[in-house]
Amino acid sequence: MKANKASVEFAKKVSKGTPYKFTIDTLIVDHPLKKVTLSMGESFSYIPFRVEQVPRYNNWYHELLGRRFRNYTVFIESLGKEIHELIPNIYRGESVPLDLFRLSKPLKIKQPIVRNLSKASSYRGGLSNRNIALWHSHGWYYENTQDRWKWQRPRLFTTVEDIWSMGFVVPYITPMLENAGAYCFLPRERDTQKHEIIIDSEGSTKGSVYLEKGDGFKDEEGSGYAMKVPFLVEGENPFQMGKSRRMPVSKETFSTISFIPDIPEEGEYAVYISYKSHEDHVTDAHYTVHHSGGKTSFLVNQTMGGGTWIYLGTFRFNKGYDQAKAMIELANQSDETGQWVSADAVKLGGGMGNVIRG
Repeated sequence: MKANKASVEFAKKVSKGTPYKFTIDTLIVDHPLKKVTLSMGESFSYIPFRVEQVPRYNNWYHELLGRRFRNYTVFIESLGKEIHELIPNIYRGESVPLDLFRLSKPLKIKQPIVRNLSKASSYRGGLSNRNIALWHSHGWYYENTQDRWKWQRPRLFTTVEDIWSMGFVVPYITPMLENAGAYCFLPRERDTQKHEIIIDSEGSTKGSVYLEKGDGFKDEEGSGYAMKVPFLVEGENPFQMGKSRRMPVSKETFSTISFIPDIPEEGEYAVYISYKSHEDHVTDAHYTVHHSGGKTSFLVNQTMGGGTWIYLGTFRFNKGYDQAKAMIELANQSDETGQWVSADAVKLGGGMGNVIRG
């Protein structure tokens, strides 16, 4: 049959210059409707189709079919779709309308999780209001059976893959995303500072102080942060070992919570906060970080992100206890009414780890 032979020749012609061998699923010739439908195998859909390719492929197939089918309409398909439907939206023009099902839904986030009020720039596009989770997944791990630290990946071509991930995720990818307006969640510690300071209402690192000023403070329902054991084992979560505090909002600042660290060594420290997220909490909790370079103010959306460490930034601190140049302050001032401001622990520095080897 002429159509069968033409279809095989078409598959061979298109496969030239590609790593794929294209197969034919079905061929339907409808003489009353003067229509030929060629359904190709899945591998045919791997072709990066563009607008100008579709008529070219149709013409090739028409020519191979010959004069007998010159008045027939041809349709070439793969995965149950005509090939023009396989063109990515970004490469479509006026002749091929956008596929609306491929478009992302608009974000409904009213406020980003963290807003730096001390930054001159504000984001109205880019990655603003986007939360991105990423982490440097590889590295050293402790092999109990061999009683030593090992790389997770093999030594290959004079290097190890584990060396790379932290080297580009922390100093390059994360800052680029943040500078474009996104907030980045890193489940693995990002800070290489060897010291770690915890300030919490239920116990702080030696010399550090948790201080409440004003009134209206209450314990929140449910669990909060407390490091009640020196080391964590599998299944233990310090954010379920304690409690958190909260205070009612006010148009002016009447109540504050101060987290004052005793810095063991001058240097750069990542600053993390924590709180309990709830629908009756504010979206503009005022945090101020006092550091050796001055002070930096933030607004934090406490309706999301509770029960974990929320990164504010990395700042330089002088050694010792200095409330003027080393303090994180949370105020109850808010533009919202009838809401609450939540407070849990604050952490400075990455530390050396507090999870027991498995």
